[in-house]
Amino acid sequence: MSSSMILHTRDTLQSYRSSRYKDKYAALWRSESYYGRTLINFVQATLINEDLEHLVAPHRLLFLDAPNSVKKLGKPTSAAVYQPWSLIQIVELIVCLPLNLIPYFGTPAFIIITGARLGTFAHCRWFELRGLNKRERKLAIRSRSWEYTWFGSVAMILELIPVLSLFFLLTSTAGSALWAAKLEQQVRISPEPQGDIPEQDPDEPPPPYVDNPV
Repeated sequence: MSSSMILHTRDTLQSYRSSRYKDKYAALWRSESYYGRTLINFVQATLINEDLEHLVAPHRLLFLDAPNSVKKLGKPTSAAVYQPWSLIQIVELIVCLPLNLIPYFGTPAFIIITGARLGTFAHCRWFELRGLNKRERKLAIRSRSWEYTWFGSVAMILELIPVLSLFFLLTSTAGSALWAAKLEQQVRISPEPQGDIPEQDPDEPPPPYVDNPV
């Protein structure tokens, strides 16, 4: 876990303590709906902190004059889910659970198999913000399948640590958002197509000269 990711998580948590949700934060933390909104806020605040307000603005009111990225988050204008509910993930978890009984390689196999599924959910919110359809999401996940596998496996290992699991869940969320911001910046700086401008074949003779007197 990089120090910048931990520092970013710490700064975001400090912003939450001083934000306008301060009085309700402790009371609502245990509720599932607020828990999901907290992770969504982490993702969106990180994207704003990385100068990607244009992704968040269509789905949420933003206070651009606020002092930090968390306070810039206003009321959502569309429904949001951090990670979709997956029956396949639950079945996979139950079926692969006996692997932990196998000495030496059973637990690593369990973590990698289930972590691969967990990793594919890392950018669900980013895909929603970009407006990708189901086919485009599958292509994006397939193109980075190994990266998602390792990310999910490491995240699962950290989130299994007693007492610190909640903290590492937040750092994993911040890490997935920082990763999404990096990928988004790569997409933005990639060369754009120059339109349907036909290129002339170097072996093709030049067009005939036509004199059009005025």
